Amino acid sequence: MDVDALGDVHRRGGSPLARLVVGVGVHVHEAEASAGTCGHGPESRRGGVAVARRWHPWCVTNQAELDARYGASSPIRRQATIAASVALGVVFLAWVAWAAFFHGAPAAESQVVGYDVIDKHAVDVRVQVQLDDVDEAECVVRAISVDKSVVGELAFTGTDGVQTVTVRTEREATSVEMVGCRAEGQTRWR
Repeated sequence: MDVDALGDVHRRGGSPLARLVVGVGVHVHEAEASAGTCGHGPESRRGGVAVARRWHPWCVTNQAELDARYGASSPIRRQATIAASVALGVVFLAWVAWAAFFHGAPAAESQVVGYDVIDKHAVDVRVQVQLDDVDEAECVVRAISVDKSVVGELAFTGTDGVQTVTVRTEREATSVEMVGCRAEGQTRWR
């Protein structure tokens, strides 16, 4: 804050708004240029008024000036940051590869091939089950009504190939949903 400017406003008896306005000058926290560099130059006084040297847009602060002003970062710290980033990247890529390998080829997969609504209390569902290296899997299929509520569910043992199962319902179903199948050791329904 420029204390002289406040004194000038008060002595001249300016309006309340003018008393709030304070003269603009170079403050302690602003960067000042030294001789032969760019930026705000040292102040000079002309007629009792502080005047700052003009800033030139074609001037650029170089790295040596920044290091002198703010301090240079340690090369060991930079190398440690790079090493930690590389290690973190390697761990992340290893996790992605493991997840793709482990979850990319499940032992059991299933899908609905078709369904027929037999009556108000039964739906026949044709399900295709694909099994790799296992003989059977636990499967679940649901019957859904017109208001999107589950009206029937059937858990059955699925074998490789297409099979037809009958789901008993509490009222008429309009569609079916395959929750999925899972083999022993498989946590997600597929």
